[in-house]
Amino acid sequence: MDRPPSGPGRGDGSQLRFAIVGPLLASPPPKGGLQAEFRRLSERVWTDAEEGRQRTFSASTIERWYYAALRADDDTMRPLRRRLRKDAGGRRAASAELIEALAAQYRRWSWWSVDLHHKNLVALLAERPEIGPVPSVSTLRRIMKDRGLARRPKPRPGDPPRRDRRETLAYEHGHSNALWHADFHWASFSITTRKGEVVRPRLLAILDDHSRICAHAQWYLGETSETFVHGLSQAFMKLGLPRSLMTDNGSPMIAGEVAQGLRDLGVTFAGIPPRTPEHNAKVERFWGTLEGQLLAMFHPNASPGLADLNRATSAWLADHYANQTHRELGASPRERYLSSDDLGRECPAPERLRFLFRIIETRKVRRADGTFTHSGVRFQLPRHLRHLDKVLVRLARWDLAAVDIVTAREPRSSAAAVRPVDKRRNAEAPRARMPQPPPPRPGAPGAAPLMAQLLRRHEESGMPAAYLPFHDEEEEESAS
Repeated sequence: MDRPPSGPGRGDGSQLRFAIVGPLLASPPPKGGLQAEFRRLSERVWTDAEEGRQRTFSASTIERWYYAALRADDDTMRPLRRRLRKDAGGRRAASAELIEALAAQYRRWSWWSVDLHHKNLVALLAERPEIGPVPSVSTLRRIMKDRGLARRPKPRPGDPPRRDRRETLAYEHGHSNALWHADFHWASFSITTRKGEVVRPRLLAILDDHSRICAHAQWYLGETSETFVHGLSQAFMKLGLPRSLMTDNGSPMIAGEVAQGLRDLGVTFAGIPPRTPEHNAKVERFWGTLEGQLLAMFHPNASPGLADLNRATSAWLADHYANQTHRELGASPRERYLSSDDLGRECPAPERLRFLFRIIETRKVRRADGTFTHSGVRFQLPRHLRHLDKVLVRLARWDLAAVDIVTAREPRSSAAAVRPVDKRRNAEAPRARMPQPPPPRPGAPGAAPLMAQLLRRHEESGMPAAYLPFHDEEEEESAS
């Protein structure tokens, strides 16, 4: 099941549309069967997680989405996004009484749709005119979304928990780079680091589903999202971008940096249900081959380091595993990969990959010095951005050496690069002059326009002053 979308791009409909046509891009049907697939998908009922309702789409609509995504060069998601309205960014006002009535209605019937909430508010308006006017359904949907009033499932007391049990069947994609399998493997032995620590290394391996060729494999001391992105980026640079990636939903694989990078690259995340390792069986079977052939050649008393393990693994994969005949395939992984149709796409530059595998967060700017904080590190904004109250930053939590400012409209491009505050440099550098208000004009100050108007109206009314003068005021008038 696909993970729910998050971050910029949520709410534009692209995630649901990509979930519909993504499998067709990853595994195209045989020649002449594309229209049948469009008709089959049009007969299905799709759950729109953004709006919380069931939806269906016509075959012509799905066909238009498919060809729009197929013709996309660098960004598969761009043609699937919903176009911005001309009044985007605007918001119609709603009275406080209406918001209160909506909140009370939601607390009682939280499983209602937005349309049903709207109809009941219209009916309530006849009894309580002070809450009006009632906005449109789309405006009411935005109001509920801003206040976290999401639709919840209707409670059903006494219903037993339901489980979706499916049969287990072997599968294989018909094209290379249509689906990749990725997972970490704990070694059956321990190594001693230079610090004297005894640890069990982890191997990250990424396999192609169709050819079984290993896109990349590397040993690490830890199983983190940083190491996963490090190895996954190398696999992308070797074989190109796949259409989908399957993992076991471990914390490094579902980190925000990984999820954001895969969405921006147009790679479908194919997560597996809990406690079902058979979905990722191809990479699980690879561990047995690795332990029985590669690691068995190390002497039991040997204590190899990470460099020794990575050199041996790289040589074994390139000269033995890739050229060895696979029992199921009847050919070597290299032969199977070269003879099959490649659905992979060109990989962006390493700097671009590093930028995309970052989370996007909103940070509050301190007005005193134009800085913001993340994970205990303070960053300095450029002078032309210090007037902002909040900024949208794109960063990797394991690498705070460089952080980029992005916009909600263009989260895939950097608007400005920021660096951590250098206090020593600030102590030595001269202070820049801040803009000052213009000096007052010379001459008599005079009264403000509003004050002069008020005094003139009071004199024209002929009413006496509403106070008794004190003797200090009488002496001041006599002196003048």
